[in-house]
Amino acid sequence: MTAKEFFPLLREKKSSHLTQLWEDYLIHLAFAIKNINMIVDAPIIISGYLAPFFTEEDIQILLKNVNSASPFPLDRPQILIGNHGQYTPAIGAALFYVDQFIRSV
Repeated sequence: MTAKEFFPLLREKKSSHLTQLWEDYLIHLAFAIKNINMIVDAPIIISGYLAPFFTEEDIQILLKNVNSASPFPLDRPQILIGNHGQYTPAIGAALFYVDQFIRSV
């Protein structure tokens, strides 16, 4: 099942299996965000192929899971959604080389 098929079915809330899959994904993502937040004090940008499918409800669930038993809680403005879709990571990775090129000119 593709993401374009998955998310409309998920948002209809007719399949408890799809809901459970998404909730598990959000729990694991929150765990990763919590670990990153312990090391790097910076906003978290959720990007890539799934970013356009996130809703405000998903972000609130992430915040609740990240902030549970966390010594460094996050606020809503610290979680951002990338707006370049699946290419956001590639654009970010390229910035170092673009900067080097610009400095050499």
